[in-house]
Amino acid sequence: HYHQGMAPGDNTLEAVLTRNVIRATAEKNGEFDAEGLLKEYVSFMMRPGSHNDTYASTAHRMFFRNLVERGLPPEKCPDNDRHNVDTTDAITMALPISLLAADDSTAEQQAAKTVTLTRSSRTGEDLSRRVSRLLRSLVKGADLRTAVKSAAADVNYNVERDVTGSRSDPVTA
Repeated sequence: HYHQGMAPGDNTLEAVLTRNVIRATAEKNGEFDAEGLLKEYVSFMMRPGSHNDTYASTAHRMFFRNLVERGLPPEKCPDNDRHNVDTTDAITMALPISLLAADDSTAEQQAAKTVTLTRSSRTGEDLSRRVSRLLRSLVKGADLRTAVKSAAADVNYNVERDVTGSRSDPVTA
């Protein structure tokens, strides 16, 4: 198990980082502050005992290798191994940012910018924009089933077929 030693109910590193984004943004009266979020991220991650999760995703490990071992400034530390970084954990810190802006376009841009603070991932940026669009439509009252089908269709995925089709687990052998 990746998160060794965590008790039931403990927050993973990604969850704690997302809560930090919410807190830092609230302290700025709901204003998006990419530079402030980056400073908070580095400060939190460098503080001993800041979290109890033994697992940090590849993006975080690469970021801090660039910061500590290579001596890069924080804004130059996002990186990508073209495998483990382009994953859905790219969007966790961007989720609360998706709901801040008054308009959808700004929200999508800010969510994508949040992704770029910790990783170099066009896939993550694109995913954050798509999830921002979906979340905002739901908050505005869109029907969940319709919104999910529409979001899935945007990436040529037939969610209805897969949900109503085979119930076998495609991950198992």
